[in-house]
Amino acid sequence: MDIPYNLHKMFAYQTFIQRENENNHHTYDEESEIYECIRQGDKSKMQPLLDMFVSKRTGKLSDDPLMNCRYHFVASIAVITRIAISRGVEPDACYTMSDLYIQRMDECSSVSEIKKLHEHAVSDFVEKSAAVRRNRNYSRPVRKCMDYIYENLHKRITVEELSECAELTQSYLSVLFKKETGSSISGYIRKKRIEAAQDMLKYSEYSCSEISSYLSFSSVSHFISLFRKMTGLTPNEYRKKYFRDTLNLKE
Repeated sequence: MDIPYNLHKMFAYQTFIQRENENNHHTYDEESEIYECIRQGDKSKMQPLLDMFVSKRTGKLSDDPLMNCRYHFVASIAVITRIAISRGVEPDACYTMSDLYIQRMDECSSVSEIKKLHEHAVSDFVEKSAAVRRNRNYSRPVRKCMDYIYENLHKRITVEELSECAELTQSYLSVLFKKETGSSISGYIRKKRIEAAQDMLKYSEYSCSEISSYLSFSSVSHFISLFRKMTGLTPNEYRKKYFRDTLNLKE
């Protein structure tokens, strides 16, 4: 079988059918505008991207509707991931989210479940981009500290380490950090650890003790107490509420 020749014939035929049905793909400029919600971190602009995911103009990748939806999900997540990284979102965080969402998609058994999961994914990536935009308002030393904290949440972090990273004295850094963020350094670290714990509870099956250990809390009881204080829920209550909402997508 002459595969290149057959593919050429199929391409010519498919192009004819699309033209006849007035069912052309989105233009590059249209797609650029559609993905603007990721670039700007603006959830109010999500709808065009969600609409594009279910549009006939996204193309036909399989005769099987479910497989077609799976392929488009992977393609959409790949593009969204790279746009988020280009806007400054931490690459490791983006790739991990991408992997987890694609793994969850593999467990979906209907097009409606995949559509709902896609909406969750877009919302998460938009929020990550929004956080980066907010951080750009900070001075370089404070941003360097924020990056250092993010990369070392699994370790004990001291003000001395951060002052070396920012190349400022500990006292001046503490004042500057509080002035720009409205939070003390220790308070900011606690907040980021709890946010990381929320993600682990939502997207993984790690136990409370494993999460507590990984994020360097002094004890499981301290982790549970602080988590409840900052979220209003215990870790188990949070997981029951949000793990189910995010991953149990059957209608």
